[in-house]
Amino acid sequence: MLSTVSPAGVILRFIHAFIYANQLILNYAYYVFKFLTVPLDKTPRLCQDAKTGRSDPSIRKLPLHVGILIAEDEVSLSDVARIVVWCFASGISHISIYDRKGFCKLHEEALKSHMSNHLRKMYQSSSNKAVVEVHIQKNGLSSNLNNGHSSQNSLEVRLFSADDGRGSIVQAAKSIATAVAQHRVSAEHVIPQYLDSILQEKVGLPDPDLLLKFGEVQCLMGCLPWQIRLSEIISHATHHNLDYKSFYSLIQQFNNTKQRFGR
Repeated sequence: MLSTVSPAGVILRFIHAFIYANQLILNYAYYVFKFLTVPLDKTPRLCQDAKTGRSDPSIRKLPLHVGILIAEDEVSLSDVARIVVWCFASGISHISIYDRKGFCKLHEEALKSHMSNHLRKMYQSSSNKAVVEVHIQKNGLSSNLNNGHSSQNSLEVRLFSADDGRGSIVQAAKSIATAVAQHRVSAEHVIPQYLDSILQEKVGLPDPDLLLKFGEVQCLMGCLPWQIRLSEIISHATHHNLDYKSFYSLIQQFNNTKQRFGR
């Protein structure tokens, strides 16, 4: 004998299904809206979630060192500073900025001020009230910031220009030639890895895992040719008014790449 459902039961089931469907739609819309309208002061938590895989399990790796290449005529210090702060909030340990003409180096204090402002806005509604110190190094030379001790609340950025690209290789080559001439190093030991060690000693940081190139020009503007030879290069049209969604997409692209180093 087939069971029958009363009209009231049918209506009740329909109401339950309608409420459930609406709840799913509202939840989906909430997360889409949350992702598309990420305010700056919420960025650290979202970045940290991305780093640990809690909010997006597909992100399993972050670069240790990010290079930011500005291949555009106009440099926005505020936008560059915001990208740097997002990198820092993501847990990226080393950040370098390169613009060919050295605009960022020339306006070092203004850039530092923008970074401090973005950090203050980012943490103002966070439970983490720790003061983040901003350190900037010019010319890519290591100066043992924080007496050689890294700090979770220390943002360290290195600035480069065209003068620091091939010039650093020339200086390293001269240093190696002098060492060989003085018999401090044998010629057999002069291999690419040795040049790596010389350059890293001068700069004080590893080569970039990721180079974010901003601009339509199809060249690297002389950006640290030796240091970025193995870097993953990801391009974006402009750094002006870059939003967090676009930045996060660039990090996702890096996460999805497989670096084979010529093999």
